[in-house]
Amino acid sequence: MTDRDRLVDRGVISFEQAERLHGDAPPDKPGGPRTAEMLGYIGAIALFIATFAAVVKVMFPDDPTFALLTGDYDHLQGGGVALLGAAIVFGTGYRFADRAGAVRRSSGFLMLLGWSLATVATGLLMLDLDIGDFTPLVVVIPSAVVALIGYGRLRSVPTLLALFAVATRVLSAILVLVQVEEPTEVSDLVLTAALGASPDLGSWISFLASVGLGLTWIWLARTGGVGPRNAAFFIGAVYAMLFSIALFSTADGWLVLSLGLVLAYLWGARQWGTSVLAAVGSVGMIVVIFQLITLVHDGIGANEVLLWFGVAGAVTTGAFWMLNGKGDSGSPLPAPAPAPAPASQAGGE
Repeated sequence: MTDRDRLVDRGVISFEQAERLHGDAPPDKPGGPRTAEMLGYIGAIALFIATFAAVVKVMFPDDPTFALLTGDYDHLQGGGVALLGAAIVFGTGYRFADRAGAVRRSSGFLMLLGWSLATVATGLLMLDLDIGDFTPLVVVIPSAVVALIGYGRLRSVPTLLALFAVATRVLSAILVLVQVEEPTEVSDLVLTAALGASPDLGSWISFLASVGLGLTWIWLARTGGVGPRNAAFFIGAVYAMLFSIALFSTADGWLVLSLGLVLAYLWGARQWGTSVLAAVGSVGMIVVIFQLITLVHDGIGANEVLLWFGVAGAVTTGAFWMLNGKGDSGSPLPAPAPAPAPASQAGGE
């Protein structure tokens, strides 16, 4: 990883700023890196869709609905097809992940879709596995290995997303293992939702554990354990906030957690110099105000929204004016040091 890549990974500069450090590049020629990047995106998506179509074709050659109801489908053959597609897509991204700039970014996207296909493949191939509560943990192992390989090859937003998805699955598997959750098949969730019922997404312990995972992800981003930094901050902060909202839906007292998260995000934004946490914390404060309205009033109407948000907006905007109305627009930037004289010129004087 070059110094510029490290600055991008830490969120100091964007990848486009890194490319401009040596001056504005001329427009990309046909067949150049930008062209290769676009081809990588299109090719990854096209192969992803084609692989899914092939999986459906080999698993359900006749009537998919009848096959699902009777359980008469070849999941092993479908898993094999998905694994082949995963190898092609993921392998292509892995092969060119060491390239610079645009090609490097498209490689991360290829590895993300390849990981997704690998996850589908292992799920189908291990569909008949039944070792009790250990089953979810064993099933997630191949997916975790692929995600770790991709992330180890290239620290990027797509590979970070794959790694975080694996972390959520590992947490769920551990909760099943300690008998906090019951094993749940994706097909069961889909069927429940199709029948108009609300699927069971877990208990308050599961929600709280998910909040803990989000906060852990933020800390890993802060210490450099995962990156890119700003993307990891965003993923962890949003994930924890969503599950704090889920906790509030189970009991009003969890408002304290939502407020605590918002204050922690705003503190972290100031201490660590990240606008990502400031943005998530600001949106989270709006959520907290809505939660307060539901506790104080029987319903949310125009009058309640006008009162609560009017007061909040007036107070914060007034504070903004006070902080910025002191006539101090900030310390001026120091003048740049003069460029050193050329050696030949210095020697001639």
